[in-house]
Formats: sequence, C-alpha cells, structure tokens
Amino acid sequence: MLIDTLQEFDDLYNKLWQQITDENEVKNFINHADVTKATYLLKELVKINILRLAAFKLFLQINKNEALLFLKDWYLSRDLSNYGESQILDIGLMLSDIKDILGEKELNNMLNCKEFLSKNKKNKWVKEAIMFAKQDD
Repeated sequence: MLIDTLQEFDDLYNKLWQQITDENEVKNFINHADVTKATYLLKELVKINILRLAAFKLFLQINKNEALLFLKDWYLSRDLSNYGESQILDIGLMLSDIKDILGEKELNNMLNCKEFLSKNKKNKWVKEAIMFAKQDD
C-alpha cells in the first residue's frame, strides 16, 4: 500500500540523512564504496533533489571527473533562466564545494568552461552564486 511505501521512504530518508552527515560514515564510504555504483546513486540523488548538496559533495570526493562533467551537463549547459533562486543558490554551494575540495584553480576552470552558457553567467542569481563560491571562507 502507498502508506507503507511512504513510511518506508521516510524511515530510509532519515537514515540516509543521518549517515550522509556523519563524518565517520562519510569517511568509510569514500574509502570503501564501489565507485561505479556510488557514482550512479549519488548522481541520481542530485537529479531528484534528495540531499542534493551532501550527495554532490560526496560525488566530488569519490569521482571528481564524473562530478564535474555532471555539473556542466546538468546545470551549466542548460538555460537556468527558469530555475528558481534556491536551485541556483544550490549551484553556488556546489561551486563552493569544488573550491573547497578541489581548489580554486578547479573552480576557475569550471567557471570558464565552454559548457557554461554565457546567458547563465548574466543571470542575477548565477552571479550571486559565483560570488558566493569565490568568496573566502
């Protein structure tokens, strides 16, 4: 029944939230996860906006190249003009994670990549997201 599935989803979501925010669980995941399987699952979480930011951060840590390609394809190369402010601000947090995990050079590479549509760079919220990502902690 649907109610059972909803309850199961809620229980699993709470369990996932606890584990994805637990430093020891994350370290264990990074050190022992099957990268191919983890890449697929983390990508799906980002796509369906379930713990998007935590999933993307893990994605960067276990498969940097795929995570960067995904960000270019899923966000930067799409017209963001119809995206909501919160979705674009999430992009700012993802860009900030790139800087924090991979370094400022990688962030600059992402901001200057050919896939990043110029119309997106002119979007008010995208500009704010970029400024957020570039600022010092």
